[in-house]
Amino acid sequence: MRYHDVRATGAAWAARGVSETAAERRGRLRFVSWIGAISTGLVVAVVSSQPTHAGPKEIGPQRFAIVCAGAPHDLQHYRWYWGATSGMFDVLVKRYGYDPANIYFLFCDTHNNDPRVDFVATRENLRRVFQELSERMTPEDTFFGFFVGHGNRTDGSSNYELTDGRVRDAELDRWRRSLRAHVQTYVFTPCHTGGFARVLGRQAGTVVITSCQVDEVNQAGFAEAIRDALNHAPGADADGDGRVSIGEAYNFAVEAVRQWYAERGRKLTEHCQIDDNGDGQSSYGRLPTAGHGRIALKRFLAEQPRTERKRR
Repeated sequence: MRYHDVRATGAAWAARGVSETAAERRGRLRFVSWIGAISTGLVVAVVSSQPTHAGPKEIGPQRFAIVCAGAPHDLQHYRWYWGATSGMFDVLVKRYGYDPANIYFLFCDTHNNDPRVDFVATRENLRRVFQELSERMTPEDTFFGFFVGHGNRTDGSSNYELTDGRVRDAELDRWRRSLRAHVQTYVFTPCHTGGFARVLGRQAGTVVITSCQVDEVNQAGFAEAIRDALNHAPGADADGDGRVSIGEAYNFAVEAVRQWYAERGRKLTEHCQIDDNGDGQSSYGRLPTAGHGRIALKRFLAEQPRTERKRR
């Protein structure tokens, strides 16, 4: 594949559902022939050509991420999803020093050409992003996936809703199996997402967190709790070492969900799940528990957040 000057084609991207600023910022991925359409106030895009690289391959271990929000169905969820995903994008960049070009941000539309949004969250776009990552990443790189939106279940399997259809847990697992990174972390916040922990959690080195079990719905602010914990919300750094591990973020979210139900005098009906030992058998409760937590409690998005590094 030949290299392309993304800056020169930024205007074309903007016309097809990607902001010119986002195209220039990325400098990595070029999906062309977008087809834009307005449907119930949301933009739906279809990608028809192969992605192409621009620029030389990075040197040394890199950190990559997918931040994705699917179909919201109403304005309230649209606002929730935007707050959770754009907030997580900012946490990765500002708190942990991720290269924005290594973060693939898919949203239900371009959010008025917000420069952080790269692609509309369609099935094909998400599949191609995984394909592109499989070409870019090495075994030494790390991956973080943050998936927000609606979910449902089919015959005991979890489905994640995108703007133009669903992705079943086993299908997404096939897409991500092409990633060569040994260290992969996934957070799924929709309803009925427990199946993703069971299926994706079968691979060693992978940590999977879900908002609830496959037969449960999500009502509490799980996505926001994970986002805020990773941004060092008060109480998130349980061991006081100046860092928040993935396991500590999970524990913070478990407690936030429990408090949400307690404040409303309701019985807890959603049980956050985690699998970090490769057995495909997720568990609920504060880590360490039921054989889980050994890896998650020692896994960090960065060895030290950017704000902490500056103090040294």
